[in-house]
Amino acid sequence: MDKEFFFSILKNTADALHIAYKCNQENKCDQKSNYEFDQSCRLVFPKKRDGSSRISEQELRFEFIHQLLKKNQDRYWYSIETPTGKSYSGFVTGQPVQDDNGQSGEFDLSIFDKKGERITLVEFKAHNPKPADYQKDLLKMNTEGKNTVCYFIQLLESVDSGTFKNIINKKLLSTDQNTSIGNINYFCIVLDKNEIYQYNARIKQIEKVSIITTNQF
Repeated sequence: MDKEFFFSILKNTADALHIAYKCNQENKCDQKSNYEFDQSCRLVFPKKRDGSSRISEQELRFEFIHQLLKKNQDRYWYSIETPTGKSYSGFVTGQPVQDDNGQSGEFDLSIFDKKGERITLVEFKAHNPKPADYQKDLLKMNTEGKNTVCYFIQLLESVDSGTFKNIINKKLLSTDQNTSIGNINYFCIVLDKNEIYQYNARIKQIEKVSIITTNQF
């Protein structure tokens, strides 16, 4: 998947998620009379039992795929929860490693060309979980994504001055090259501001992406 096409899908995904966040939260229907969802976006953040909204990896993943299908134009094929070619262990213990005696993993999303080659691997993550949750996904992509383009997309409801520093220091810049960001393209969507951030390996920082606009595509 070429970068321009990916950026357009990412931007459209961020726009849709922001609309859903502002207008299509199920719990808002309980709070306002005659409340109606925004018709320009069909995604809903559902209500949990405690009355709060569920904001998770699932909304990010399915909206990205929805936008991919809208813009695909017969260019790509896709697979969800694609089995890995190698086996792994340590996912439960928090020490993920490639292990020939382990079990197969899965990629959240794989993009194929017309010859059936995996050309893009995508992993999705929501919130800011523990280091091992990042490392297992980075390990799979670093191990099997050497001949593909790999994207790690994270969804955060909001950020403060310490959020990205925390992510970089504890997760992305591991001394173990198998579980570090390496050549993987890292992007983060911030819901409340509808902003997109990217990890810049040259300066080792996560910075706001200002070049992605709907008019570009």
